[in-house]
Amino acid sequence: MAVLYILGIAVFVAFIVGVFYILVSVPFSLWFSAKNLGISVPFRKVLLLSMHNTAPEPILKSLIEAHKAGLKQVTLDDLEAHYLSEGNVEKVIHAMVAASKSGFDLSFEKATSIDLSGRDVLDVVQTTIHPKVIRTKPIAAYTKDEIQVNVNAEITVRTNPDRIVGGAGEDTLLARVSESVIKIIGGYDSYQEVVGHIDDIVNELMSQHLDSTTVYDIMHINLFMQKADVWGA
Repeated sequence: MAVLYILGIAVFVAFIVGVFYILVSVPFSLWFSAKNLGISVPFRKVLLLSMHNTAPEPILKSLIEAHKAGLKQVTLDDLEAHYLSEGNVEKVIHAMVAASKSGFDLSFEKATSIDLSGRDVLDVVQTTIHPKVIRTKPIAAYTKDEIQVNVNAEITVRTNPDRIVGGAGEDTLLARVSESVIKIIGGYDSYQEVVGHIDDIVNELMSQHLDSTTVYDIMHINLFMQKADVWGA
């Protein structure tokens, strides 16, 4: 009888611990929100996520955000797989929602591949929709009469999502522009000739497809020039 009593107590304690674990680890409010939106989220699945040390909260939040935005192709299994791959599920969905609102088609597969490549997928989307300006360090170029021309280049770029995975980054593009500026100015006889042909220099830079194999498309280039003695170089 004593053994049965002790066994009963042990079972009761185990039951209480199990209920406490479920109450603590399962985000019931998010699960109810998903169900109210008509999203198929079996409770057993949510419980298994918790038991496998997979945080269900960011996954459920991302799933709800995706479905509210009309991205119903995103599933719980998709998000779980990306989470287990050490991806940022919340940032992926933020990026997909931003892209959808701007009429930019970004698939879940493309978004996760960008995320896993180490790039900020939300920043990729934002700079695809809204171009940004990047700047070179001061460039020292020389004309044929050996006058040093200091040049600053401002490059307006838009991210090309098709080249994100495997494409070269900002440093490569800035280096290419700097090298090309030095070469082009080196073909002019004097500083006066250079400043009289700034538009031609910009057009030549644009024609060289310096953005090839980078993650960016060049939209425009502005050049600011001064003789070295003016800038004190």
